Amino acid sequence: MSKEEANQLAYGVKDAVRILGISRSLLYQEMKAGRIKSVKVGRRTLIRRVDAEAWLEQKANENY
Repeated sequence: MSKEEANQLAYGVKDAVRILGISRSLLYQEMKAGRIKSVKVGRRTLIRRVDAEAWLEQKANENY
């Protein structure tokens, strides 16, 4: 993740899957299930950085 990406408040789907290291289909499954929150801005779907971090933290805690 670049320094610029780390400072972004939200990511588009393409950037979110790359940053989280998951597939596009898994991202959409997690959003549909309500485990990753997303925001619609016009036609774009955005995942806020804090929501991506919260999802990753939840997954880490499930594994312990």
